[in-house]
Amino acid sequence: MKHRALTPFHALLALAACGGPPAPPAPSEPSAEAPAPASASDAGAQTGSGDLVAALARTACFGFCPIYRVEIYGDGRVLYRGERFVVKTGEHEGKIDAAALAELRRAFADIRFWDLKDAYDDHSMTDMPGAELTYREGGREKTVRHYHGYRTAPEALGKLEDEVDRIADIDQFIGTRQERDALRSKR
Repeated sequence: MKHRALTPFHALLALAACGGPPAPPAPSEPSAEAPAPASASDAGAQTGSGDLVAALARTACFGFCPIYRVEIYGDGRVLYRGERFVVKTGEHEGKIDAAALAELRRAFADIRFWDLKDAYDDHSMTDMPGAELTYREGGREKTVRHYHGYRTAPEALGKLEDEVDRIADIDQFIGTRQERDALRSKR
């Protein structure tokens, strides 16, 4: 894949993706603000159909990117922990059905998640958000770190992150784009 210089247009586009004008500078290490696990269940305390299937943590950017972690379990529980730039902070719980769980597993299979590298985290473009995506299946677990400033990461990885959010119905926790914009304007 070709490397291209970042044009002013692309820099503005990246800034717009984070939701607007810059906030005070974020820490130089994007993963430093990654939310902690929502519960002890992430450490493997769960057994049976209640095992963790997937987890997604969204990290800070130089702007108003939502910072949160969502975990999806085999019994359909969705555990969420909101940190910053979200409508609901703290821990909250939701539920998805068996069809949504099957769709989630298909999404990981379709991207061939097990074949991805463990990290796509070159920081040649700074101040972008990141994501950490974990998947468990059949006794195996894999986590992929994805810094969104890494331009040669597989496009399908970002789409999978968005698919996890969609299946978890993340807007019920972080709010819609309009709700987050209203929250930001109050600051």
